[in-house]
Amino acid sequence: MKFRIGAKITLGFFAMLSLAVIIGVISVVSTKSIDKDLSNVQITNERLSLEKNIEIYFYQGVSDIRGFIAYGNTTFRDKCVYELNQVLKMEKSLLQVLKMEKSLLEIASSEQKQEVQKLLDITDFYNNGIVNDLIPAIEKRYKQKDAAAIQAAQKEVEKIAGDLVPITGQLTDILRVLVTRNEKIFNDDMESADVNCHKVINNSTVFSIIALLAGAVMAFFITRSIRNPIL
Repeated sequence: MKFRIGAKITLGFFAMLSLAVIIGVISVVSTKSIDKDLSNVQITNERLSLEKNIEIYFYQGVSDIRGFIAYGNTTFRDKCVYELNQVLKMEKSLLQVLKMEKSLLEIASSEQKQEVQKLLDITDFYNNGIVNDLIPAIEKRYKQKDAAAIQAAQKEVEKIAGDLVPITGQLTDILRVLVTRNEKIFNDDMESADVNCHKVINNSTVFSIIALLAGAVMAFFITRSIRNPIL
């Protein structure tokens, strides 16, 4: 079947335009995938940052309450109260971040929300134990003058502190699980973004070469079909 010169030129341009559209569609799809990966990285990084800050403040609070027990210096007490309050604020922020991620179920699972809620509840219980029970007991111990009274008060401090030790362990375990899981999600999302980025580059390169070759071939045949009738 023979085509007129105008039809051949039109078909050539249509074929090139089709290749350009294919390249554009593939680039858009790949770019959206990269954008999703980067959004996930940003969200996960926000949670990971909160969790690590919670760890830092919590461990510092535990260290300061031990300092208050050992030395009775009120600076340790005040720092401990401040740090535990910061932990509670950050845990509430973390829970709020998770609640805002309902559309990203693969990131913000209900299990994680439950763990953070549990972390918040246990921290609140721990904070109440420190502020309402342990700190008053320590202050009472350092106010005593009589040796027997000091010994009795010290035993009370040790009892309350001993009751709080398992709670410290629970908080540490939950934090470790959350941090480890989100570090894995963060690394997986970074790897996925890197893979998709290379896919975009490779696909664009391949289709650009195909388009260049197809354009050269079409240009040759169109030029030949135009020239032959004249010759």
